[in-house]
Amino acid sequence: MLMILTQWLLRLRCVSLALGFKLTFVLFAVLAHAQMPGTPIPWTPCAVYSVTYDSNGATSGSVQDQTFYRCRSKVTVATNSGELTKANSIFGGWNTSPDGNGINYPAGTGTFIMGTHHVTLYAKWNAFTCGDNAANNCYTGINAAALQADGTTTTALGKNISYIFANGISGFKVWRETNGTRILAANGLDQWSKALDPNGTGQSASDFSDPEIGTPATRIEGRVCPGNVFIDDSNKFTINNCLYYTPSYPAQSVTADGSDGISGLGPWSGIPPVLPAKWYVGNILACSSKGMRLPTLYETTANQPVSFLPTSDGTPTVWGGSDRVPSVTSGHWTWTSTSHTEILGIEYWCWSGTGTSYCDFEGSSASVRCVIP
Repeated sequence: MLMILTQWLLRLRCVSLALGFKLTFVLFAVLAHAQMPGTPIPWTPCAVYSVTYDSNGATSGSVQDQTFYRCRSKVTVATNSGELTKANSIFGGWNTSPDGNGINYPAGTGTFIMGTHHVTLYAKWNAFTCGDNAANNCYTGINAAALQADGTTTTALGKNISYIFANGISGFKVWRETNGTRILAANGLDQWSKALDPNGTGQSASDFSDPEIGTPATRIEGRVCPGNVFIDDSNKFTINNCLYYTPSYPAQSVTADGSDGISGLGPWSGIPPVLPAKWYVGNILACSSKGMRLPTLYETTANQPVSFLPTSDGTPTVWGGSDRVPSVTSGHWTWTSTSHTEILGIEYWCWSGTGTSYCDFEGSSASVRCVIP
């Protein structure tokens, strides 16, 4: 302001001199007034304030030490160097509010300008849904030896796993969530089983659920390891995999309109064609509602037929043997999901013991046994 007044008055003085007037006294008076002290602006030094990190209910790990910053300086928030964890939660950075509804700062990269007060940042905990990939696997880190010795274990992310009898009483044991909806994949690896899509092309969002009430009282009767196991259309003949299978379910037919199935065992080819001949064409409601599927013919105890197989869909390398899914009872046919190609579109392979026959989706009534890899 003072500079502006000075420049203006200097210009005015030049004009006044040209007019023969002396206005120096005006300049002096104005400058003197402008330099007179008014209400002073106080100068305050920029103080130092703290940033404190709160674990906010973590069940393990430790928080970053308290740090200090001068006001108006840039703060980069801490990483989760103390490896904080909380049961059934995933660490989601730092937040200005304990309930997570304040300002969120990503760990290690979030920044803010330090103000004139102390700051507390709280660990932000997000609920999670367990996935089947390395980036979101709640079950990674199972100690198999400890689990089998002690019967229970807790994973690094707080999931409780039990090693229990499949039927709750006797027989063989499975790894499963203590209070959850999954059993370990039958190959014994650190992978968790989910329902297949009805057309066999991948896994759905449905978790394997708790044992049923009623008959049969349990979901699992046994485990077998056929030479080839169907996982999806891209992995039809995998090796070194196993299957859990259920007790028998009552005989049933399946209808063309799909009311008894999800993508059901209706016509696999027709006008218009639904699906080509496949080893795994689709599922039925009796299995899909349990997070399971029908077996393929080559996963069963059936001997290899010499004809009417869907070989255009590839060829399994191993057939037969006792380590296969058994039929319900010898002499009673059991459904598979494999196309029987003698009559276009309407028949499926079924088996009893080691024998094979066809089951017509429009008229046959066959027993059901479901499997899960």
